[in-house]
Amino acid sequence: MAQDWSKDYPLVAQLTEENLDENNSIRKMLNLIGNNQRVVDFGCATGYLAQILNQKGCIVTGVEINSDAAQIAAQYCQEVIVADLDFVSVQEILPSQEFDVAVFGDVLEHLRNPWKVLSDTKDILKKDGYVVASIPNIGHGAIRLALLQGKFEYTELGILDNTHLRFFTRETVEELFTRAGYLVTNQDRTKLEIFSESSLVPQHKKEQFNTDIINQIEADADAETLQFIIRAEPGILETEKAVIHNSGYQLFKESQQLQSQLQKTQAQLQRSQSQLQQLQAQLEQSQSQLQETQAALEQSNTTIAAMETSKFWKLRRLWFKIKERLGKLLVIFPQLSSMRLAKNTFSPHHLVDQVLPPSPISKHSLTVDVIVCVHNALDDVKNCLQSVVRYSSMPYSIIIVDDGSNAETCQYLAEFAITQGATLIRNEVAKGYTFAANQGLKKSKADYVILLNSDTIVTPKWLDRIVACGESDPKIGLIGPLSNTASWQSIPEISENGDWAENKLPLGMTVSYMGKLVADYSRRLYPRIPFLNGFCLAIKRRAIASLGYFDEQTFGAGYGEENDYCLRAKKAGWELAIADDTYIYHSQSRSYSHERRKLLCDRADQALIAKHGQQIISEGVTVCRFDRVIAGIRSRSRVMLSRQKFIEEGKSRWEGKRVLIILPILHPGGGGNVVFQEAAAMQKMGVDVRIVNFNRHRPIFEQGYPDNNIPIIYVENEDEIPHLLSKYDAVIATLYKSVYWLKILNQDEKFPVRGYYIQDFEPYFFPEASPEYQIALQSYNQYADLVKFTKTEWNRDLVNKQTQTDCVIIGPSVNIDLYRPSNRRDPNWPQRPLRIAAMIRPDTPRRAAGLTMKVLQKIYQIHGNNIQIVIFGCESNDPQFTTLTRDFSFDNAGILTRSQLASLLNEIDIFVDFSSFQAMGLTAMEAMACGAAVIVPKAGGASSFAIHEKNSLIVDTSSDENCFQELNRLISDQELRQKLQQTAINDICQYFPEKAAYKILDALFTTQG
Repeated sequence: MAQDWSKDYPLVAQLTEENLDENNSIRKMLNLIGNNQRVVDFGCATGYLAQILNQKGCIVTGVEINSDAAQIAAQYCQEVIVADLDFVSVQEILPSQEFDVAVFGDVLEHLRNPWKVLSDTKDILKKDGYVVASIPNIGHGAIRLALLQGKFEYTELGILDNTHLRFFTRETVEELFTRAGYLVTNQDRTKLEIFSESSLVPQHKKEQFNTDIINQIEADADAETLQFIIRAEPGILETEKAVIHNSGYQLFKESQQLQSQLQKTQAQLQRSQSQLQQLQAQLEQSQSQLQETQAALEQSNTTIAAMETSKFWKLRRLWFKIKERLGKLLVIFPQLSSMRLAKNTFSPHHLVDQVLPPSPISKHSLTVDVIVCVHNALDDVKNCLQSVVRYSSMPYSIIIVDDGSNAETCQYLAEFAITQGATLIRNEVAKGYTFAANQGLKKSKADYVILLNSDTIVTPKWLDRIVACGESDPKIGLIGPLSNTASWQSIPEISENGDWAENKLPLGMTVSYMGKLVADYSRRLYPRIPFLNGFCLAIKRRAIASLGYFDEQTFGAGYGEENDYCLRAKKAGWELAIADDTYIYHSQSRSYSHERRKLLCDRADQALIAKHGQQIISEGVTVCRFDRVIAGIRSRSRVMLSRQKFIEEGKSRWEGKRVLIILPILHPGGGGNVVFQEAAAMQKMGVDVRIVNFNRHRPIFEQGYPDNNIPIIYVENEDEIPHLLSKYDAVIATLYKSVYWLKILNQDEKFPVRGYYIQDFEPYFFPEASPEYQIALQSYNQYADLVKFTKTEWNRDLVNKQTQTDCVIIGPSVNIDLYRPSNRRDPNWPQRPLRIAAMIRPDTPRRAAGLTMKVLQKIYQIHGNNIQIVIFGCESNDPQFTTLTRDFSFDNAGILTRSQLASLLNEIDIFVDFSSFQAMGLTAMEAMACGAAVIVPKAGGASSFAIHEKNSLIVDTSSDENCFQELNRLISDQELRQKLQQTAINDICQYFPEKAAYKILDALFTTQG
């Protein structure tokens, strides 16, 4: 039984048009209705509008939900029908009747599906008939001010009437009529001041608000609009008219925005004119330099011409012709090798890009039809349809195909279709899924069609996310979400015990919460895949136009039809994508028994092979199983719940704590990256974490960390730092020198917990007899209360052995959100040379830059243009770099930011670190997280995450030959390389930053009580 949302209406006797002022909605509607019309008044109440229409010669039929009000209205109406438009159709209550005007006076906002009611109303209008409506404006200034105060309180009457189910602005009013098939031909409005004493809007006092806010709200043309008064007419070309009308309105809005932008541009122009004068001076200087360069170029051309006519040059050209014919790869003239071009033309500029976080999902505007094919299993059907209604944003429609369900299911679907405005197709005898799906597809006309199994549960914003995926690339034709059990789209596991994985949700976890986690941890990579599971398959209208429908002849019995459709789509040039920020729960259909399902699957597989051939299917399955991007998504989903648990536990223990980290660095590097990623994790736990650095470092520091969201405090020198400490609960030193800046200035002040983040054994950076060595060594025991923590057991043992002091091990960590496999940017992949990367830091001896360059040179002499070598970490004009071995072909990407490094590591196949030792080896972890095979040094703490021949190769870097042999092995052994890459993607995800951040906070605040 529907809930009674009816109201008690006031009686209005002897009402005339002259009694109404010009700002009254009834007066404005009367002007649009006209005289001598046959009118249907939806929501006629006690007949006050019909009373005046009688005086204008109109014949009125009333429709009213409140039976008491309908009895009163009967004296003014030819007929009054008591009906609830949410549960009956317009055609049902007004059969074979035609009207000149249909009136909706403050009615549409009370309906669950006003779009359908308006659309159905077209059937009862005469050829020249039209609709007149008044609709409250939720964008009224008083409502906006109430929202700024955090208030949205329903009232008995007015814009926030407690029976309103829908809320409209000018834009959504137009969208309402456009979608229902009308062209808005007249727009008017009633007005009410923002600061009014009327009970129709929230009441405010002007002095409660900032003047700028009031001015901004008042600048909106609809800030004082109480109701929109609309006249709209349907027609054969209503859609086309609506598009033109909307385009005009959009142009009008854009013109207003352009006027505002023009004023800003004029101000910018004045500034630009000043800059232009400076540029002109620089141009004159550049022109002078250009003339000098041109003169030098002419001299060079003369020299080159002379060279080309020389005997040496002729011999050189002959040599290269011979070399090309022989096809040899040996390098005969190493002194010329740095001039050679690799066969791969993908330059370092293309290798390095900014890896940016995805932008927020916006509400979709394209039309969507959700097709649900049903055959019994009523409990699942209810869960599915209820979730669709709850979590779907307009515009969308539901098409239900009842494929021979039993009486109970049939009755429920019929009632659902009426109450929710869904389209229902009924097959008295079951035809099977393929036929049922085609029935729905043929009924749909929307921009996107989503075939949704009736045993699914959707999650918030699912439609917005799926459409966003489809709109991200015009080549995408089919889209599917992630799920618990959807073959290749399953997370975290795709199989268990030789069958598809079920991936049951943890006890107590809701489907919607799982959907939120998937969305929160997604980077929206939209990986491409050869097959999509049919449990939730979105198809663009243009793809349907080119592909047609499911193959009923071959796959009419069910199963296999979606795989066939995917293969047909791929052959037609469409791409298939996973909306990896979308999670939809799949219960596994109970429409078929397990035995019946297995039989149908086996038959479908044979039919698929017969139609398309085994090779294309096998190749597609291989991609689905081993694709690096999808593997990265699955691996991160495995730790998603653990990450969230650390965050929630951290909040419960330390939310509101203030932590200061001293990070006096200039350039980006592993130590700084670790601090930033773990500080960001602390922020998620509600910790107010800040970083302090020197003002002299600021320009280069901020250039190196452009995407930073951690507040930075800049000081002139270290003497200022002790004065900051009393404001914090804990302060962390990250460099041996910074330990000495944690001194107590005032014993009476509250002093924070002092921590020392030991990322290396820093005395090793200096000669043992030097003063710097002693200062670094003494830092570990500078304060009795100093809480020391480090990444690896190796580093802890070294500190303990050298200083007789202990450290807490917090474990390795890597930013697995930023560093992850994503779609390759190189269009030649995988048919390109094998790409090898190495970090070269000549100013850090332990990084073994000289050894690394020598090994890379030797490798290039063996493999030549079959490999491409990329280095990073220093500029090409670095004086120390210019002394290294460089007579081989390589690309230098220079000093990179975190997002640039993530871009580069995603494009490589192998990363090598031949350092003499590594305290941890962050860059190797980042490369593993991106899906590269890595080589790490045996000495140090890399073994805390690296397992030899399982997820990496560990080499004794004291031997140049060992380094060369292991790299050569990795290049030559494709099976080993791919094994390491695949395992690395999964293994490295267990070292997420939230775990390390939690352990740091625990060490600081638990150790100190």
